Amino acid sequence: MEEDKRMSFKQQRNARLANYLRHGPVPVQDVCNIISAYANGLEGTCTHVMANHTAWVTALGVLPDGKIISTSSDFKVRVWADGACVKTLSGHTQYLTGLVVLPSGHVASCSRDKTVRVWDLTTGVCLQTLVGHVLDVNALAVLPNGDLVSASDDNTVRVWGDNPRVLEGPILHVLCLAVFPDGKITAGAGDALVHVWDTDTESSVLVGHTLDVRALAVLPNGRLASSSDDQTVRVWEVATSACLFMLDHQYGVIHLVTLPDGTLASSSFDNRLKIWDPADGTLISSFHHAFSITAMVAFPKRELATGVCGDLAIGVHDMKNLQGKICVWE
Repeated sequence: MEEDKRMSFKQQRNARLANYLRHGPVPVQDVCNIISAYANGLEGTCTHVMANHTAWVTALGVLPDGKIISTSSDFKVRVWADGACVKTLSGHTQYLTGLVVLPSGHVASCSRDKTVRVWDLTTGVCLQTLVGHVLDVNALAVLPNGDLVSASDDNTVRVWGDNPRVLEGPILHVLCLAVFPDGKITAGAGDALVHVWDTDTESSVLVGHTLDVRALAVLPNGRLASSSDDQTVRVWEVATSACLFMLDHQYGVIHLVTLPDGTLASSSFDNRLKIWDPADGTLISSFHHAFSITAMVAFPKRELATGVCGDLAIGVHDMKNLQGKICVWE
């Protein structure tokens, strides 16, 4: 039904523009708006806006019951349902940088306070504080066995669980993580490299970026996408360490998400979100937002238990109102 509405809107827009061009006079502002809409690729609809955070939204997740969870530079973890904040978790003492939903249903968050915290969302209680990093913790991931992985500015990747350990390999300022279904760990870093561990020993390094690697996303068929401050997204064949092709933005690319249909979403400091076919690098669509996109998460292709039906949630920073917002996009 929603698709029919969008198609109807597009047909009306096309007919209006065609009428202006055939018969005139041409209302300049209306035509400019239509052209702008085409240029921005606004094929979807923002269905919900959630705005309780008082600073940047730094990470987003989707819980098993369909609720959205977010972290922010306001030191808070928030849980959202039906467009409203239903729980706020406090405990971190610095800017939060990431989160991950654990197989148990608990959530882990990481922060510039050098810690990782594990939360029980039913009670809002912090169950565990993981201490070991000596600088900012930037990213989290989960191994297939449920163990938690963290990355830090202290040049380390740590695995937490029954066998806690630090992964070996020279690496500088670890900024992002991604884990393959077979347990392979990948990390992007300030040395412009993507590091790959098959076991606890680094097995390969993916070379090609020229600035910090900001985000990673596991793709179908064993491929990996990486994004960088060098304004590019690279798609890799990890088995051979080969870069298959590059995708471009106008500014540094800060977030990547693999969507349920296998396509790749990327967002950049240019306020633009692009959807790509990772098989060949074809640009499928491009969306422009008024604010900086600071976080992304993909929804399953189903109606969520919260009543929110969407494909993607994005965190944006409203500079005018100094507010972190979450927009659900269809």
